[in-house]
Amino acid sequence: MSSKPQHNYLPQLDGIRTIAIGLVLIFHWLPTNHWVNTLPNGTIGVTLFFVLSGFLITDILIKNKTESLGDAVQVYKNFMIRRALRIFPIYYLTLAVGFALPKLHIPFTTDLYQHPWYYILYTYNHLLEKTGFWADAFSPYWSLAVEEQFYLVWAFVVLLIPKKHTITLLWATVILGIIFRFYFIYIQQGQGLITLTCIDCFAWGGLLSWYRINQVQDQLHRLLRYTVIPSLAILLYVSFVKDNTATLVKILFLRTAISCISAYILSLICSPKPHWLNAVLSSAPMVFVGKISYGVYVYHMTVPLLFWFVWQKFHLPAIGNHFTSLIVLLVASYLSWILFEKPINNLKKYFPYQTKK
Repeated sequence: MSSKPQHNYLPQLDGIRTIAIGLVLIFHWLPTNHWVNTLPNGTIGVTLFFVLSGFLITDILIKNKTESLGDAVQVYKNFMIRRALRIFPIYYLTLAVGFALPKLHIPFTTDLYQHPWYYILYTYNHLLEKTGFWADAFSPYWSLAVEEQFYLVWAFVVLLIPKKHTITLLWATVILGIIFRFYFIYIQQGQGLITLTCIDCFAWGGLLSWYRINQVQDQLHRLLRYTVIPSLAILLYVSFVKDNTATLVKILFLRTAISCISAYILSLICSPKPHWLNAVLSSAPMVFVGKISYGVYVYHMTVPLLFWFVWQKFHLPAIGNHFTSLIVLLVASYLSWILFEKPINNLKKYFPYQTKK
């Protein structure tokens, strides 16, 4: 057996996850008209997750790329199994709890009961695209569906395309994402929840991976540095200017702007040169929350809801909502990681990125 290189653990990336999940919580737990949500915190958080996923997943695929079709199939199979071991268990556990709630006479708002297969088959983003039913307690799962659909196709394409064409694929995907948003959102009046309208976010992370692996990260970093100010300008324009032009700019370039900013930050903290951000992002609290961030994301609309239902059922005294919800959510996510997710995640050792020689 010859082992392929794999992505080294970078604790600062857990810090990035903490920031991303924090923005998502702010967006979902505070009213949309709250001053803190003047910025599109939900979009920023989810896009940051997409860019980070694109970076990590592309890194794994490029480093484990092989010229043999048989070996490529093996890498693809192990890649998908490892993804399933990480993301499926608590996702389907939460859906199972959702199915059980009506039998327990616990009120729960979701389209799960009318359209279960959209959730089960990770195609919920297409259902939400059609219904626009954001009151669904599982509405954040649209992004999980996008990620799973991306994994299925992206892994196949990157493993099979010739190495010399990988960079062309990445830059073409960046452009295609904007084109798809123009067609599916601006022309077709969609909501931008289908995977094609998000692919450029993943591609920006993938670009950082390619440039790092080929030891020319400084080239991309310089390019990103020039895009940061225009990207911030677009973000502020979309946030504070309410007119038709802002709407078109938002549709076409908001995700691009956030992706550029995200990729720039990632290029800073993943650089061989030390950066002060690394110390902040690698601090114990940031790493702790980052490690359980997937659970926080999956549970953040359901666990607090169930907690407060039980709390009121027993007529317990009222206490501060958001702070208490956060503590309950973090405790539940930590216990989930220790007792459920981590033991299953350890099964990845049986599916290494290795090929026989």
